[in-house]
Amino acid sequence: HEFVESVTGAPYCKLDRRMGGDPYIDIHRLFATETAGDAPVAYTMTATWNADSTAIDIHSEYFSANDMEVDYHIAYVLTEDSITGYRQANYFSNNAHGEFYGWEAKDNPTDDVHFNDLARGIFGGFSGMECYTGTLVGCEVYTHDYQLMPPPTVVDKRQLHVIGLIIDNRTGYIANGFRTVPLEEQQEPTDIEDLPSSFTHQPSSIYDLQGRLISNNPSSSTLHPSSIYIVKSPNNKTKKILRK
Repeated sequence: HEFVESVTGAPYCKLDRRMGGDPYIDIHRLFATETAGDAPVAYTMTATWNADSTAIDIHSEYFSANDMEVDYHIAYVLTEDSITGYRQANYFSNNAHGEFYGWEAKDNPTDDVHFNDLARGIFGGFSGMECYTGTLVGCEVYTHDYQLMPPPTVVDKRQLHVIGLIIDNRTGYIANGFRTVPLEEQQEPTDIEDLPSSFTHQPSSIYDLQGRLISNNPSSSTLHPSSIYIVKSPNNKTKKILRK
């Protein structure tokens, strides 16, 4: 509701709740502007399924380079990829407004759509829950732990991402964020040499433990020795791997 009230029309997007514009025309300019400077606070996060895969345990760590007075809140957003079945208005149908990535060949409305980054919930609310108020001591690491219960609207737990948001409560702006995939708690790392053929005989995505894409080759030389990674095959199977 708070976000919708800040929207001036459709389509519309906001970046870090600070700047807004057209998601197609303006997004690259907005992103370049927002990332031109340093974030006021560094932030990293891990997300792990509990033993029976009914909840996600989240651990956040954040710090500033110098002493800083803050009033920070934190929120966690759960998103899901590869969602189908929702009807989407399509004003490009039958070339009504020209060509647009094949949308002109779809009906209006159409359910021939794959949605990614579909929000399933924001935990802590739009304004977030209280995280830290007072002086952040420079280079001292602060933590926040939270257990997230995925709602029943989730279709496929393997397609979930968790996004942590550090929110400046004084301005409402997002000071920093972090996106990761929930990992299996009891999954032991496998040596790269022992990976099943389902991972080695087809393109697979390699992520570090913070959920950042590293490579699309499980034997890639870009993987650091003695480090643990997550490999995800095209059929959404995941495996922890150890590069020795």
